[in-house]
Amino acid sequence: MTIFGDLLEELRKTHLGVNIHSIHNIPSDQMLSPVEERLAELGIPYDEVIYFTPTEDEEHNTVYGQHICAAGATSFFLKDGTANSTIFMNGNIGKLTNTEDSELENILKYIFLIHEIGHAEDFNKQINFHHTTRKVDLVSAEAYADIFTLKHLKSSKNPAMKLARKYYCKNILANTASNEFYKAVFTKVKKSFLESKVREWARA
Repeated sequence: MTIFGDLLEELRKTHLGVNIHSIHNIPSDQMLSPVEERLAELGIPYDEVIYFTPTEDEEHNTVYGQHICAAGATSFFLKDGTANSTIFMNGNIGKLTNTEDSELENILKYIFLIHEIGHAEDFNKQINFHHTTRKVDLVSAEAYADIFTLKHLKSSKNPAMKLARKYYCKNILANTASNEFYKAVFTKVKKSFLESKVREWARA
């Protein structure tokens, strides 16, 4: 097992202490299939899938999570009155990122899984996911997951985290360069991490 292979396995077991029902790798062509189908395929019992209505303008809604290239997705469901989150990770992330380097693939799986765990924590704490109204502030939710990820990568004493942080920051900047939704997200991220620091980490 490689360094990030080990870190990834540990992450899948500990969830960084966040309460999550389960984490699953699925084929990329299933990433946009209905959540009900994914849960049924995996044999996960549920009473109701929880869907949230975005609070943002339509210009943001249409560009978030609408493509099959997503590295991961966090979904929510009720079972016996308890709200749960489950994470689906794209099992073809190597093809998604055009890499044949297995360790780089593990790095990407690692950072994107942390991001999804950030969404689960947000859901559990009902910060941007409001259970009663079933509304979600998409921009703030995405910023929360970015900040959650950067905080973990910054605070870890493992020297390998510098490399993971570099790739995560490069991803943030790439998204921001060409997408209005992610520009709005980055504006919120910069309240916790200066843009100059994100760019510095991306070059490190």
